Amino acid sequence: VAARPDENQGMHHAALTASKQGLVGLTWAAAAELGAYRIRVNGVTPPEPQTNLSLAVVVNEMEIEPISPAEEDETVKMVLFLCSQAAENINGVVFDQQGMVLNR
Repeated sequence: VAARPDENQGMHHAALTASKQGLVGLTWAAAAELGAYRIRVNGVTPPEPQTNLSLAVVVNEMEIEPISPAEEDETVKMVLFLCSQAAENINGVVFDQQGMVLNR
């Protein structure tokens, strides 16, 4: 489980952005290296929760809604699916739960 790299982090958030993108890159690299051994490596980026850090990034006083239990449940379902046999041919994919699939 990673966080979606956000292009709009604002100033003074280089470490946060680098760590987010680092987890996505690590997912892709590990999938490439371990795929030959039938080990799957995928990622899920859940919706961003409302935190003091995310509130500091809000521009123009946009409203951020906190994660609802339904969204948390969807993240759990995605992780369980990726751990199941139904996902045996999925490797090296990062699923963004905000409506995107992050591709290499």
